Amino acid sequence: MAYLSSIEGFNLESLKANFHRDEGIFRHWRGEALLKRRISPKLRGHPILQISASITAKPSSELRKKPKSSEPDDKLVALRELFSRPNINIDAYIIPSQDAHQSEFIAECYARRAYISGFTGSAGTAVVTKDKAALWTDGRYFLQAEQQLTSSWILMRAGNLGVPTTSEWLNGVMAPGSRIGIDPELKEAISKKNHELVYLYDFNLVDEIWKDSRPKPPNRHVRVHDLKYAGVDVSSKLSSLSLAAKGTCLWLDTSTASAAIVKTYKSACDNYFGAAGNVSKNKRSVPNGLEGHSCGPSAVYKSSPKSLAKAVKNDAELEGMRNSHLRDAAALAQFWVWLEEEISDGVILTEVDVADKLLEFRSRQDGFVDTSFDTISGSGANGAIIHYKPEPGSCSVVDAEKLFLLDSGAQYIDGTTDITRTVHFGQPSSWQKECFTRVLQGHIALDQAIFPENYPGFVLDAFARSSLWKIGLDYRHGTGHGVGAALNVHEGPQSISFRFGNMTPLLKGMVVSNEPGYYEDHAFGIRIENLLYVKEANTPNRFGGLEYLGFEKLTFFPIQAKLVDLSLLSATEIDWLNDYHKEVWEKVSPLLDGSAKQWLWNNTRPLVKP
Repeated sequence: MAYLSSIEGFNLESLKANFHRDEGIFRHWRGEALLKRRISPKLRGHPILQISASITAKPSSELRKKPKSSEPDDKLVALRELFSRPNINIDAYIIPSQDAHQSEFIAECYARRAYISGFTGSAGTAVVTKDKAALWTDGRYFLQAEQQLTSSWILMRAGNLGVPTTSEWLNGVMAPGSRIGIDPELKEAISKKNHELVYLYDFNLVDEIWKDSRPKPPNRHVRVHDLKYAGVDVSSKLSSLSLAAKGTCLWLDTSTASAAIVKTYKSACDNYFGAAGNVSKNKRSVPNGLEGHSCGPSAVYKSSPKSLAKAVKNDAELEGMRNSHLRDAAALAQFWVWLEEEISDGVILTEVDVADKLLEFRSRQDGFVDTSFDTISGSGANGAIIHYKPEPGSCSVVDAEKLFLLDSGAQYIDGTTDITRTVHFGQPSSWQKECFTRVLQGHIALDQAIFPENYPGFVLDAFARSSLWKIGLDYRHGTGHGVGAALNVHEGPQSISFRFGNMTPLLKGMVVSNEPGYYEDHAFGIRIENLLYVKEANTPNRFGGLEYLGFEKLTFFPIQAKLVDLSLLSATEIDWLNDYHKEVWEKVSPLLDGSAKQWLWNNTRPLVKP
């Protein structure tokens, strides 16, 4: 039998869901060249540098790969020992990524799946049986999981042809009659082997083995969001939802509510009607003392109205998003001036050094609160790890002869930013330029898209992939996600993705990202990301009486011209890039002076097709 690792933190829908060899390139510098380079103080003693007659920087893929060992995994051994306790007596254990609140960015003390598996990506489900351990994750994390999982774990590349789902795998490895704690919506799939659904409420098994080293829970104060940024007060927002007027006792969204809440409320309803002595719940009998109430407790299982209301930004929220993005662009310009000068001067910087310095520049801006997510600072092969997070002591040096991908964002008091730029500090290869240009073409195509109202985002996903598809390339992540206004950087329910199950329409006022990419495993990664908001499009016709929609840009920051192969771009695409850079200059330059302003001018000058 298997239990949910933490029933209060298990989401009812959480389980629905290399052809390039490692370059193995070592960068060598002559000993005398070392004298001309300045080493960042943070880098001294860094394990990836060997200072002797020459400096050698190993690929980070070699550094982070754990040796394949036949030694047992101590954490798995300790966890499995708990299986046989009399009050547990289980055969397998499911460990999701979520905490009890379904948070996207969870506190370290609740990162149970990361603790037990060593895989730190934000998405994944671990399943541990008495003799096997498997982890499911999506294409954003395949490379990262390969590097972080030990030989004790089986990596399940979810979405790849032939890879079983969690229920299919459990049916294959578990003996008939096992009791498995799993998503109730998958109960039918596992019932073929007579498995039983069981919940564990009293304690979490991972917590039982995670004692001394477990971090403390966060205790920061709650901040009240000012009305001038929120646009609408709390009571007005709540009144617009009218549940009581519809006679509904509880609205449950099974995509976000935990299994514990759903099961507890169902039990409460059963107890209520049982106390009334009424076998048929449809008769809505009311126990003594509660006469006059229109109905007994009941539940409506559908998507939460809050998600859609939050996704459609009001005028104050959109204004805050526009303003915060301009301040963010000013910080980025100051940062890129610094970084390019350091690289040009031969300063050796790690990916962490770069991320820390970017935070320093952003923190000087008015209204800065924090980063909106961990900065993805990836040089060379690390850029191909889609959600890469550099770590002190094991990250790579930023190599001037390789592509560098920087995906970052900030939380400001009035808005949330998320931007990705890919650059080359030296001379990119013709192949890198072609890949970058095709990603740019997809970015432009989505930015210019016009579509009928009430269309879901997946209809637009192919716009961003088409140029890559023409030469047989693609990428393993969605093209766009919703973004909150001074809230979560990843916000639903809308998205722009190849996953066509999300039928949420794109509505006026929604904010989405536009971030196509291309990644060559163990070589490089490319991504170009802006944030957009949905607006009405002024079309000459309205077929079928429908309103047509398009996008307005929120992000204004240069796209590196050096990486663009102009021969691949149409005249319309070149006009788009030049018009965009003109807007960048007009909107951001008033916030800059000195070298940062000159840098912005140099990087927004118009391009002419040869």
